[in-house]
Amino acid sequence: MSRTVRPLLPFAEGALVVLSLAVVLSFARLFNDGSFFPKLAAFALVAHGTAIVARRLGWSLPASAALSLLALGITIGLALYPDTTILGLPTADTLSAARADFADVWTQFQSVQAPTDVTTAFLLAAGLALWWSAFVADWAAFRVWVPFESVIPAGTVFVFASLFAAKQSQVALTGLFVLASMAFLLIHRVTRQQTNAGWVTSDVQRGTNSLLRVGGVLALLSVLAAMLIGPNLPQAHSAAIVTWRGNGGGPNSRTTVSPLVDIGHRLVDQSNSELFRVKSNVRSYWRMTALDEFDGQIWKSDGSYESADGRLPKGVSSSAPNELATQSYDIIALDTIWLPAAFVPRSIDDQSTDVRYEPGTSTLIVGTSVTNANTAKYTVQSELPVFDPAQLETAPPEIPDDIRSKDMQLPNDFSPRVAAEAQRAIGSATTVYDKALALQNYFRDNFTYDLNVGPGHGESAIERFLFDTKRGYCEQFAGTYAAMARSLGIPARVAVGFTPGDQDSQDPTVYHVKGLHAHAWPEVYIGGQGWVLFEPTPTRGAPNAQQYTHVAEEQAADSGGESTTLVPTSAAPTASTTNPLATATTKPFDEVNAGTGLTGKHEPSFWSTSRFGGRALLVLAILPLLALLYAAGVLAWHALYRARRRRAAVNSDEQVRLAWQESVEALGLLGVTPSRAETPLEFGARASGAAGVDGFAELAGLLVRSSYSADGAGDEDAERASELREHVTSSVRERSARSARVRSALDPRPPSRRRPRSTHGPASRKRGDAPLIEILEL
Repeated sequence: MSRTVRPLLPFAEGALVVLSLAVVLSFARLFNDGSFFPKLAAFALVAHGTAIVARRLGWSLPASAALSLLALGITIGLALYPDTTILGLPTADTLSAARADFADVWTQFQSVQAPTDVTTAFLLAAGLALWWSAFVADWAAFRVWVPFESVIPAGTVFVFASLFAAKQSQVALTGLFVLASMAFLLIHRVTRQQTNAGWVTSDVQRGTNSLLRVGGVLALLSVLAAMLIGPNLPQAHSAAIVTWRGNGGGPNSRTTVSPLVDIGHRLVDQSNSELFRVKSNVRSYWRMTALDEFDGQIWKSDGSYESADGRLPKGVSSSAPNELATQSYDIIALDTIWLPAAFVPRSIDDQSTDVRYEPGTSTLIVGTSVTNANTAKYTVQSELPVFDPAQLETAPPEIPDDIRSKDMQLPNDFSPRVAAEAQRAIGSATTVYDKALALQNYFRDNFTYDLNVGPGHGESAIERFLFDTKRGYCEQFAGTYAAMARSLGIPARVAVGFTPGDQDSQDPTVYHVKGLHAHAWPEVYIGGQGWVLFEPTPTRGAPNAQQYTHVAEEQAADSGGESTTLVPTSAAPTASTTNPLATATTKPFDEVNAGTGLTGKHEPSFWSTSRFGGRALLVLAILPLLALLYAAGVLAWHALYRARRRRAAVNSDEQVRLAWQESVEALGLLGVTPSRAETPLEFGARASGAAGVDGFAELAGLLVRSSYSADGAGDEDAERASELREHVTSSVRERSARSARVRSALDPRPPSRRRPRSTHGPASRKRGDAPLIEILEL
């Protein structure tokens, strides 16, 4: 009695939907809360639903795509912009809102770091990606019936999101995605096999249950093993060999993007949490880095960082006298890779972690072996330039080539309106210093410091800031200043760091730096003087810069939860604030670094046996060796198997049958296989024509003689069968694809247990095909 066969197509469709939902769930690593899930899940469910309905109705792919686009528009309106719809249908306002968010999503993408707030712009971009993934996956899975290609769309979205995601729940969500992928592949395969399987009809359900049960257990065990063992393998948490995240450009380099991505929230949140402590004999801005690339949307930097221990190379020379500052830092919760230091750092010592340095922007960062600067302790000695307004006024106009090529660049489509406003702001100023000072005063006199504005310093944000709101915080002031200065032909960049912080009540040389002290300011290059700080942000003023900026020192201070400004009443021992040149130190740098040796320490190259304890080289050597051993072992096994079979054929009849079997196995490379309904003579005649191999029909006659004649096959028949076998196999090798021959040669299974290759559709075996060995069992 045959069992009822339950079709698995709905289960395969459901498994593909679950795979998309696993991708949606993986977005938890990108967002701060789970409010994204219902909306993105709606995109995935509706996309799959419309694809399933259109396919079940027999609609063509273009008609299905049209229905999908219509459903997409309705989903966008209902899920993201319900207030703009009429009875659930999108309107022109819906399209306008979606267009504005889509145009702004790239700016937001560059300005935040995961996990970030859930915004409509991010949901729109993610929803469109999920919709594309669902539609393409359904087409590949159930119209073309290709399994692995069906997983690629979801995998693409998952991997792209993972590149920028936080590490939270990384292993669990990755394991869930892999398990969902394997479950879909298993059910998809069994669904195809229900209609193409070689087992008899009465065993279809039993075979289906067996495959699902065994395959499901194996998939679950393999994923659990990977989740438990993988993260605990040696070097699992070491620096990447291929630096795909952009945080390393080789053994001695590290590529960084804008630190505004890391500390932007601190500029607004004004957190009272202490980030680091610094003990310094000079009060200063604690600068982290300078951003010298502007693409029209965001300021960023991209530099190569060398190992730092001892003396640090000087990026730009300056004829200005300098004041020596020795700072000892204790990083508590900075949560960035950048290390603060007074500008310009010249030596570093006593550090508790690996440190890198980039001379062009005078930036210190932690090495690739650690994720952030938290718990780092180090001592920096800096040369703080003390600028004389008269020297700045008479500075030569020459600009070094390296600065001209990088620190004066603007996008080709930079706003003419902003450039014209920059010209109006400087008035009749002629020297670089006068222009820079006039631009600073333009902001301080006409704009208001306000934390209640959106982040961003791209061109659209600049125009909104300049001509509409005239309100912002240091990010807008510094970024807009630097862009306008470049439009005037002045080299400029954006520095990011912290104001001095709160002095310790017991030791005035100790400063407690909090989130509310985060700050950004512009730096302008003036010939012969180097990089000069200016302060366009109202309510802020840099220490020891009043003599040329004409701005008194000022910073944010906590006062009952409110952010106010405060001029320090008791300065740490430092140069005179009225005449900083009076006590400025101008010792040669060699004297500054007496007793601080230059170690010349460099991180070993990847190919060095000392890197990772030599394990990386060992792995690289073992992997190809294992591949060669596998290939050699399989080839040897096939040769041994073939020799044993031939030795077992002791009489002429067995030798003829073996020649027939090996010839039929060879024809499997061309997709020519015998059917249960065919006699050997019928198959021999068909195969000779289908494969273009002569002599196969004669071999079929020898097989019939050996099986059915009274005398059986003679020695001459066995010898002729052997000759025909060699002829057939050599002819097949000439006609088959090289890839098919390689797969056959490296397949460890005995030839009699392989499923013949088919040239007709995805199934490798048609209903009714007989196992090759069955012809020999007479």
